[in-house]
Amino acid sequence: MGLKDESKELNILLAEVKLKNVPLLIFANDRGLVQALPTDEVNSLKLNKITDRQWSICPCSAETLERLQEGMEWFIKTVQDK
Repeated sequence: MGLKDESKELNILLAEVKLKNVPLLIFANDRGLVQALPTDEVNSLKLNKITDRQWSICPCSAETLERLQEGMEWFIKTVQDK
C-alpha cells in the first residue's frame, strides 16, 4: 500500500460519523531506518488540516517496542480527558 492509498484510507476513517472526535494516533514505525519515509512524505498526509480532533504522530520501533508505550499512554490520556 502506497502513501496515496494510506492517505485515502485515512480520509475515509476521518469522515466516519462513528469516529467523530476520536483522537488520531499514527505510529511512524522504524523512523530511524534508511528506507523509512522522509518527514515531508509523512507531512503529505496533511495532518495539520485535521482540526476536529486531537492527533499525534509517535515515532516508534515495532521491532524493539521503543516508544509504543508512550504513544498508547498519549491515546488513553487523550480519550479520558474528553
